[in-house]
Amino acid sequence: MSISNAKLGLVHVAKNQLHMSENAYRTLLRNTAGVGSAKELDSRGFEQVMGRFEALGFKSLRCKRNFGHRPGMASPKQLELIVGLWKQYANDPSERSLNHWLERRFHASNIRFMSLDVAGKAIVALKRMTSRSK
Repeated sequence: MSISNAKLGLVHVAKNQLHMSENAYRTLLRNTAGVGSAKELDSRGFEQVMGRFEALGFKSLRCKRNFGHRPGMASPKQLELIVGLWKQYANDPSERSLNHWLERRFHASNIRFMSLDVAGKAIVALKRMTSRSK
């Protein structure tokens, strides 16, 4: 199944932000996801390509989401730390896999719904997990 138009647009935004030539872009698509065009990407290929773009210096606005300070909810710094620790630990560092882990472990369906207490527990768990995986 191909990716959504929004994800397709994000691929092109990343290409443009990185000032990639058409040849470099096509080579990245072929070497990373085995496709000749972004329209051929599936969700796994999209995640792989976006990971490669991030390694090359792409900064997505999606990653800079800030839910602000909300009473009783996890702080922006806590959320940033959780995402960073997850990226260090997980084989699949996507937000979807993080949310799946949070749902199973802490019954929080999405990172943005985490309470202050649950965020603290998630940070402790992720720190332990990352220290064991080294």
